[in-house]
Formats: sequence, structure tokens, C-alpha cells
Amino acid sequence: MATAMLLAAMMPTFTAMRTVGIIAYPRPILHASRALPCRAVVEPDKASRAEKPAAEPPEETLEEAYNAGLEFGKDIKRKFAAPRIDDPGLPYADALVCICGSIFLASLGLTGILPQQTWLQPLAIVPAWRGLPYIVPACSHGAGLAACWILGALAAEAFERGAYLGTWQEAFSRTWKGGAFAAGILLLSTQVSTFVALTERGLDPSTAGLGIDPAADLVVIRRGFEVLCDIAVQCVGLTAFRIYRWRDAQP
Repeated sequence: MATAMLLAAMMPTFTAMRTVGIIAYPRPILHASRALPCRAVVEPDKASRAEKPAAEPPEETLEEAYNAGLEFGKDIKRKFAAPRIDDPGLPYADALVCICGSIFLASLGLTGILPQQTWLQPLAIVPAWRGLPYIVPACSHGAGLAACWILGALAAEAFERGAYLGTWQEAFSRTWKGGAFAAGILLLSTQVSTFVALTERGLDPSTAGLGIDPAADLVVIRRGFEVLCDIAVQCVGLTAFRIYRWRDAQP
């Protein structure tokens, strides 16, 4: 009885000591069967973590390359042998733009703004009245430029409906693609004509542009300047006309 009374009297003291941490009750030990499972953390292999290289595309076989080249050649042949021209009047309009550009350059050459072109020689059978003898040479030169442009437009499919009914970017792109092709043809034909001109004058074409023969160098420089003028004028004229043609076709 006395012991029970003593324990009851000391209980508040034990509670206070446990609160401040002086004493602590022993923690229960969990049974082995009730222990929490522990997951083993296994570090993945470094080789598996490395990114696998992208698979390289299979190499093209010789037969596949041959077939692709054959199809490309057929497509190029179709553009020139069986072209698609949705607007039959467009090639004629382009040709007139080229001739007008040539006449514009001829007028600059006759007025002294530019050096007179080598292709601008008056015809003896035409009456010498103002600039009339120079009309035919200017038109014939413009016809040659138009022929170069027609081939370039066929290569770039610039006569199809998409060249003037699509977006203005499409019209611009096809015009410049055709112009690049036409410029290449013009450069090639100019090289041939320059070779013939040098040969007729008794000059060696192999020394032209090397500083060995000043006369041959002068011919090459003059022809080169004329080609640059032709390309610049035709580029501006045809681009402006094709953009106008695209704008006019819009609903």
C-alpha cells in the first residue's frame, strides 16, 4: 500500500523528466518477420546509360543510283521535249520584255551613257534616219536573250500555273531559277562568240585575259561588261513583269 502511494506521488516527476528528455522509454524491437522490406539500389551499367549512336542510313546501291539518275534525266527531258505551258501567251510576253530590255540598253549606248555595244552595229540597207538603223540589231540581240530566257523558264517550270497563281514567293523563286539557267546559257554563248571574234581578228584566244595581249584583253573586258549589263537589265525587267503577272492573276 505504501509502495503504491509512493509510485503515485512520483509519477508527475517521471512525466516531467521524460518531457525534457532526461529519461526515455526503451523503443520496442520489431520482430524480424515484421521488418520493413529494403529495396536494393543497383547502379545501372555505364555502358547501358550511354546513348546509342543513331543508325546510319543504308548505303545506296549502284542499281538504285542508276535508276535515280535515269528518272532525273527523264524529268529534265520532259521539261524541254513536252513542256507544260498553262498560259500560251506568257512566253510571247516574256520575249517582248527581253526585247524591250535590249532596246533600252541600245538607247543608253547611243546616247553615250554606256559604251556602245559590240552587237549594236547599224545596218547599211536601212536609211540613216536618227536611230532607225539600230532597231534591227537591238531587236535581234533581244531575241537572242529571249531564247536564253525561254530555255531557262522551261527548266524552272515558269510557264506552269503555279508560277503565277501560287504565292509571290513561288513566282519569285521560279523566275530567278529560270534566270540563273538563262544566264548560264548566255555566258556559254558569249564565250563562243568571243572566241570567234578573237580568231577573226588574228588574236590568240588562249592569251585573252592574261595580260599578255592588250587587244585581246580589251575584247574580253568589253564583252564581259556587256554580259553583265544584259543580265542586270533582264533580271529587273523579267522579275518586275512576273510579279505584275502574279498580282494580276490573284482573285
